[in-house]
Amino acid sequence: MLCAGCFVIGVYILFRPNGPEGTWVYYNFLFLVALFTLIYDFAYYFKLIDRDIGAKNSKMDLGFSIFLTVGSALLITGLSDKIYMYQPRWAYCPSFFLI
Repeated sequence: MLCAGCFVIGVYILFRPNGPEGTWVYYNFLFLVALFTLIYDFAYYFKLIDRDIGAKNSKMDLGFSIFLTVGSALLITGLSDKIYMYQPRWAYCPSFFLI
């Protein structure tokens, strides 16, 4: 369900009038989810956690987690000029301090 929500928000970001401007929270959230998934898959693959569960984790799971983490990091660095484009309100109006 989380993946479906992230996908719908990503499609909305693509087609909104401003594009990805100011959407740093979305991209950082994707990176953190991918990073925590990579850490969990790494620990589960090398049996550092959940040793008594009979499920198996393959190298493909690790590869997919690495791909998602690196891909989201590349998206953040590539779009950093757009997604972090934020000016506080007082930067446009010096009279803000007089209120």
